[in-house]
Amino acid sequence: MDAIKHKQGAADNKLFWVFGLSSAIYFIQGIETLPSQSLFYYLKESLKFSPQKIMVISSLITFAWLVKPVIGYVIDNFWNKRAWIFISLALSAVLAAIVGLNHLPLKFLIGALIISSAWAAFRDVSIDGIMCIEGKKHNATGKIQSVQWISISVATLATGIGGGYIAEKWSYTVAFLCLIPFYIAALAFTYLYKTKEPMRSETTSKFIRDMKTLLRNKKLLMAGLFCLSLQLFSVIRHAAFFHTKRCVQMGQGLDRNLELPGHCFCHHRRFALF
Repeated sequence: MDAIKHKQGAADNKLFWVFGLSSAIYFIQGIETLPSQSLFYYLKESLKFSPQKIMVISSLITFAWLVKPVIGYVIDNFWNKRAWIFISLALSAVLAAIVGLNHLPLKFLIGALIISSAWAAFRDVSIDGIMCIEGKKHNATGKIQSVQWISISVATLATGIGGGYIAEKWSYTVAFLCLIPFYIAALAFTYLYKTKEPMRSETTSKFIRDMKTLLRNKKLLMAGLFCLSLQLFSVIRHAAFFHTKRCVQMGQGLDRNLELPGHCFCHHRRFALF
């Protein structure tokens, strides 16, 4: 009986850290948009960029999210999911410090944002893999997903307030520095999450061969085109909002107040799901 209780206690403790890590990573995914409003006004007001140029830059930054099947393959065949989360968080914190402490030239700033977005995509694929494996094992997949979406919703609401305030009072560099404590907290959750998943290392030739097989899969290509269309719709939506702000000469404070109800409307269903 004691052995059964001990085994159940170990399983509950493992599941607790799965919930904690999932919540932390999805919260990071939401809070990483904190500098977005400040960056928008930097490009629009300081550099006088047109809406078309800003949207092109936004599309470049999110490119890594369009090749997530490739990222998933890399994660499944090299090292393990916990290692990828830990590495991506550490490097994202370093990038946030570099961008936050320096006014980088535009090309270096865009490069840093692309790399940061890529590491966020690695974290997203890794934590979803952990959610599927551990959730199936403990019959808790739906509960973990609910906690994930609640976390990203709370973070997105926070950025609607905090991001606008930072844009109004300071600059995007301050927003990036504010991200560092969140990365450190998520690193702590990653360290405390223990896994028996082995460290893997496949050969480059096998990687190339498997990529060719994946790219010949018509269903996978259709799914990729669907994801691309969603990204394009998002770009169109941001362009329309940009045009509206320019026409009505919307200030940064008003911008923040208008975006907050939008976040509330978009995410309230996730709380109902939980």
